[in-house]
Amino acid sequence: MAISEALQRDLKCLRLSAMLGELRRLEDDPAAEAMTVHQCLEHLAAHELSVRQTRAIERRIRAAQFPAIYRLEDYDFSRMPDLEKQFIVDLHGCEWIGRGENVIYSGGHGLGKTHLAISNGLEACEKGYSVLFRKVDRLVLELMEAREESRVLALRKKLMRVDLLICDELGYTVFDRVGGELLHGILCDRYEARKSVIVTTNLEFSRWVDVFKSKEMTVALLDRLTHRCDVIVMTGKSKRREESLERQRRRLPARKERR
Repeated sequence: MAISEALQRDLKCLRLSAMLGELRRLEDDPAAEAMTVHQCLEHLAAHELSVRQTRAIERRIRAAQFPAIYRLEDYDFSRMPDLEKQFIVDLHGCEWIGRGENVIYSGGHGLGKTHLAISNGLEACEKGYSVLFRKVDRLVLELMEAREESRVLALRKKLMRVDLLICDELGYTVFDRVGGELLHGILCDRYEARKSVIVTTNLEFSRWVDVFKSKEMTVALLDRLTHRCDVIVMTGKSKRREESLERQRRRLPARKERR
């Protein structure tokens, strides 16, 4: 099965690079000689499509700007006995994104809220959805800078374009009223457009006013954000705290020996 220069050129012009690479591999595969023309074309087309789908997923994951890669299978549910595992697994099916619904992970420090938000986002990328991850303090800073530079509308368009916006760690940093108003505007706009949001927070809803600096604005936002929303309240022991205590326990024997 020799590949002519003309065919190589045409496949490159058509941007069928994966097909060309697979065709070159088949040149050295004795089993390929038994393929009919139809079988060969079917195989090459399927290979090209598979490679393109994989590359598209990789592009969506890069565009999401996740700070790390966390998968659901790596989450330790044994630390969270009150967390309904099957419900979390079902959320990773991402059907709720197509319906424009929201998810809020609420709980104390070190319970894996960011882990689950990122694993949700990764699944969404793999299912064809566009995603953007932002720590809330960075998002507010970007909005404030855009406001000062008269480009808020451009940034809002970018934030509205994605299918899923992940707002991580709401409540960890306090910002002024203007920052709260800008964040409130984005979240309300996404509600009106039925664009999904994941929020992770260490604050109970009654304390969100500490972030947004306005009772009226907080009530209006929560009314919209929780309207089409699954709220997952997480309780348990902090993984980081447990790991810190374990390191301290391991150091104790060594300290006693030195004494």
